[in-house]
Amino acid sequence: MSDATLQVMAEYSVQMQQLYLSYCHQITDVGVMALANNCTNLVALNISGCFNITDVSVKLLTKKAPKISVLYFGRCTALTEKSLRSVARHRGSNLISLETAGCVQMLTGSAVASLVNYTTRLKFLDFAQCNVPDEVVEFIAENVPTLSGVALTNSLVTARSICKLVQGCSKITFLNLSDCSFVTSEIIPYAYYYLPLLEQFFIAGCKSIQDNCFDAVEASLDLPSVPVGADLVPSHRDKQITPGIFRAKGKEWNDDSDITQTRSPGTSDELSSAVLRLLEKKKFPAIQALLMGGCTSITDELVREMLVRAPNVLTVLLSGCSHITNVSLEPLPYCCPNLQLLDLTGCTKLTDSFLLRLSTHCSPLLVLSITRCTQFSEEVLAVLFQKCINLQKLSVSGCTQITEESLQYVPLCCPQIQCLTVSATSLSHKGLTALQAALPLTTIVGKGAQNRKAQREAMRRQIKEAKRKRTADAREALERVQSDPPTT
Repeated sequence: MSDATLQVMAEYSVQMQQLYLSYCHQITDVGVMALANNCTNLVALNISGCFNITDVSVKLLTKKAPKISVLYFGRCTALTEKSLRSVARHRGSNLISLETAGCVQMLTGSAVASLVNYTTRLKFLDFAQCNVPDEVVEFIAENVPTLSGVALTNSLVTARSICKLVQGCSKITFLNLSDCSFVTSEIIPYAYYYLPLLEQFFIAGCKSIQDNCFDAVEASLDLPSVPVGADLVPSHRDKQITPGIFRAKGKEWNDDSDITQTRSPGTSDELSSAVLRLLEKKKFPAIQALLMGGCTSITDELVREMLVRAPNVLTVLLSGCSHITNVSLEPLPYCCPNLQLLDLTGCTKLTDSFLLRLSTHCSPLLVLSITRCTQFSEEVLAVLFQKCINLQKLSVSGCTQITEESLQYVPLCCPQIQCLTVSATSLSHKGLTALQAALPLTTIVGKGAQNRKAQREAMRRQIKEAKRKRTADAREALERVQSDPPTT
């Protein structure tokens, strides 16, 4: 979209209330000023990525649009602190949501202080990639208790300011701290305890998050670790499990017996007792999404405690956590019965024991990625495909042990599958063709090494056949010309 188009739109849509222009690179101050002069009823405006817009048009917009309450300025790199001061001075009392991701020049301490002093209804702040220091976050924590969503992705904040933020803003339901390199494990129990409404908690890429410190924080803050809400998740000892028998490659697998047999000797009782102790601790039923992908130093104990204390979690992302083992995910099938999305990409230390337990107790699972999980045997993968009948998206890319023999259960047992990723597997071209024929409505992504080779060979044959046909047609045309010489 250009300035001319925006000017026409503004002239003929004076009652417009919402407009989204994200990454319309051709728009400049001319278009935004036309919008401000004509659309005085504007409530929400998204100009993220419009890097030609400057402070001049933002100042006019905040003056001319008295109802505006939602502003998205992400990646508008030409904006400075003057824009934030204009927003605060003219529309601070109306402002509900503000996004300034990547606007480094915009977020100075004095400008944020001005915003905080004027705002009374602010609910969502996105200061991602803005190098926000601890002092700014602490000031917000003390003066903006109305916040329900905060994004500080890739910021310079530490655990000190985050702990104060969760203590001062108890209404937060969404907290994104992804790629905050200086944030440590201490923030996790603070967030759990001080944010009773927290639903989505993102700590992906926080490489300083390591050890479990729930007990230490509980002791220092004198917080209860008694079974408050423990009845929300029944112990797996009391859960009625109907054993079943499943077949793969002619071998019968029993739900309970084979799980026990595949576990490492000497760890069964120890792990079970550890999980039982966690089940007696306080639960946080509001949490629905935990994103921990890329936390390369996170320990099994911390992952396990986070999962056990979030019984209603629907989404768990652990992609890139290559060092976690079955210990961290042992309670997942028992304590998170409503799990719908699980990403285990690159978790190479997980074994059959976990996968069998998952397939037995997580039938609601809709999306599963076990990309590059090379220790799962083909027999257990076949059991998984037979049990998780509600799967809609499945990625087994990089699982070289996968063949058509285990994937044959996908079309038979997973009728709702919409996307299947099988790149870099041992699936043959013949098996892929049969799988696609059995799943005509499913998008199958990736062909595997053998299939890519088969594709290249098929393409060469097609090119060769096309050349042969062109040569034959040319020869035939030449013969016709020679047999029927033109008359003079």
